[in-house]
Amino acid sequence: MRHDKLKEFRSEMGAGQEKMADLIGVPKRTYQNWEQPPESPNHRKIPKEMADRVHSLVSLRMENDSSDYLPKEIIWLQVPVLPHELEALDRKSRIEDQHRMVLLRAFLFDGLKS
Repeated sequence: MRHDKLKEFRSEMGAGQEKMADLIGVPKRTYQNWEQPPESPNHRKIPKEMADRVHSLVSLRMENDSSDYLPKEIIWLQVPVLPHELEALDRKSRIEDQHRMVLLRAFLFDGLKS
């Protein structure tokens, strides 16, 4: 995820850097470094797992049909999934790789039916 896209998502959600850092579970300074342009000496690339969390937050906001929706707190779960289970989920959902977190959340909490 590019630094400008990260900043754009945060702005759309109406959150400050400190709130976003808190929601995805990283220190504020780490989050600030991700938003720095690549030419900045403090720039750090956002890890894929954290980019997935940002995408999940954006999806939550869209699902709640509110431009100012932000959860008060969120707990991130890492759920082990066997390769054949993931393949079945991929076939069923036909989604892109970066949106698997949203699908897994739906599978775990909404109970996808086969």
